[in-house]
This record gives sequence, C-alpha cells and structure tokens, in this order.
Amino acid sequence: MGYALQVFVSSTCYELRDLRAAIVDWLTDRGVVPMMSDEIGFPHYDRMPPYASCLRVLEQCPLVIVVIDRQYGNSFSDWGPYPQYAGCAPTHAELRHALNSGKRVLIFVQDDIWKFYEVWRKTPAAFTTGAPRGLDEATLQMIHELKHRDIVPWMASFTNVADVLKSLQGEFINQLYTQFRDLEKQATDQATFLLERILAEDPEVRDKITSQLAQPLAAERDALQLQLAAAESKHLASFGQTNDQIEKLIREKQDIQARLDTVTDQLTHNRLSVAVQAMVGVFATSSVGAVHANTSVALTSVSANGIAGDLSVAETYLGKDDQPTKGF
Repeated sequence: MGYALQVFVSSTCYELRDLRAAIVDWLTDRGVVPMMSDEIGFPHYDRMPPYASCLRVLEQCPLVIVVIDRQYGNSFSDWGPYPQYAGCAPTHAELRHALNSGKRVLIFVQDDIWKFYEVWRKTPAAFTTGAPRGLDEATLQMIHELKHRDIVPWMASFTNVADVLKSLQGEFINQLYTQFRDLEKQATDQATFLLERILAEDPEVRDKITSQLAQPLAAERDALQLQLAAAESKHLASFGQTNDQIEKLIREKQDIQARLDTVTDQLTHNRLSVAVQAMVGVFATSSVGAVHANTSVALTSVSANGIAGDLSVAETYLGKDDQPTKGF
C-alpha cells in the first residue's frame, strides 16, 4: 500500500525558522511529509533521549535535508542505542548517521560559513581568540569532516531562501531516484542470492519454500486434492447408477484432475518468477519511474522492510548463514 514519502529535515540553528518553514511548504506542496523534531506529532521512543529518537525516525526516510549555519548546537554524551555519536550535537549525529546508512543527503551551508571555513582551513589559530560573532568552531570542523569523507556528499551554499528552493527544485528528484534505484538493486541482489540457494536445495525444500511464497496456489492445490479424493470415492461407489450419472462423475474427476495438473505445473515451473515477484515486488520499477518523471505529485514511499517477511520464508528453510552483505 502506498503512503506519503517522508523526508527528514535537520538544521543546526533553530533561528532559521523562515527557511525551515519555506522548506516545509515546498515539500508539502509536492505531497511529501517533512519530518522535523520540533513539529507537533514527531515520534519519540521510550527509554531513548529525544535527540536520539531523531535517528530512529531518520532511518525511515530515504532523503535527508540539512541546513548548516553558524551555530553547532549542544553536544550530548548519552545517545542511547547510538553510542558512536557521543559528543556530537544532534545535527552532526544526524548527518553522520544518514551518510553512514547510505541515505541521500542534501546539505545547504550558509554562504558566510563557506568563507569562514576557507580561512579556518588555512589558519585555524585565527579563530582561537577571534572567531566571528555567533560562529562555533565545531561547525567548521563538521564541514571539514564532510569534505574529507571517502565519498563527499552533495553540498551547496546559499544566501537566502530562494537559493535553497532553487537547489531543491533541481536536485530533489534526482536524489530520490538514485536512492530508490539503489534500494531496488539491493532487493534484487538479495532475491538473486536466495534464489540461487533455493535452486541448490533438495526438491522437498524447494517445494516448501514455493508453497509458502505462493500461498494462494498452494491452497488451491490442497483443495483440489481433497476434491479429487472425494470424486474418486464417489466414482468407486457408483455401482448401480445409470450410465449418465457415472459419465458425469468421470467428467467431474477429469476436470478436477486437469485443474490440479495446471496448478501443480505452475507451482513447479514458475518457482523462480513467484519468488522474484514476492521478494522484490515492493520495489516495482513503476515507483522509481514515477519519482523520476513527475515532480509535482504525491510520491509513493518504498520501504526495505517490505521484503523482510518474504525473505524470512526462505531463510526458515535455508538458514541464515552466508547471507549477502546489505548495500547500506
């Protein structure tokens, strides 16, 4: 079932309210749900600091938008289930988590910060005693970290709201398309790996997996087998009946047998297509195409969790050893 796409929005400074509001309006106008920690209804998780809950919400969003201004934010040591971010401010942790998780990230850096960064990069000592008003050196260190990652994320400077919205117009769909394409490849790789394992197993194991993945066909096969047994009993008990009645019973049994043969053949010969459809159907290319082709309609969100149930069916019989490495 389709539902509105969620995009996580993060910023280092809550004073950027006009810009944040403009981004929210831009996303909402395109049928997208912006996820912002200061908005009413933002999810929170028990036994987890509120700022750590943001990371859990971020994990459900395929795209993350980050706005960086002068202020770094408050650093926290307790990140609950995410101890690797101890000492980080929320936006810094959200950036790291998004990039480490393979999310598509759009980073907008206030134009003055770029200029300050170039000066700081060449002469860090200049900011030890005379940093510009309101500028946290930790912000410059965060940008330096971003620019020196193995894969440098997408970043753009801005001077006003119009700059950010113009960049969003050009990059938003491209980034989503790339994310969905990568998710589709991950699902296909997992399905291919399991199908190879299925083919290597004994016929009995393959039949069990197929029956679970194609439950409607398996249920119809079981029902037809019962019907055939009942028809056979009627035929054996037909002594003394008229020829027309006996012929009717024979035709009934033949019809049931013919349908049973068809269903059994489908279960036997369509095993691969059934498994592929069950495992990667949630990543239908129509969703990717829709995102790439249309920027003004409500988008359908694609979740990797959608294949979890079908993959677990195969894992039940194959075991979980030697599973393929996930893409993210």
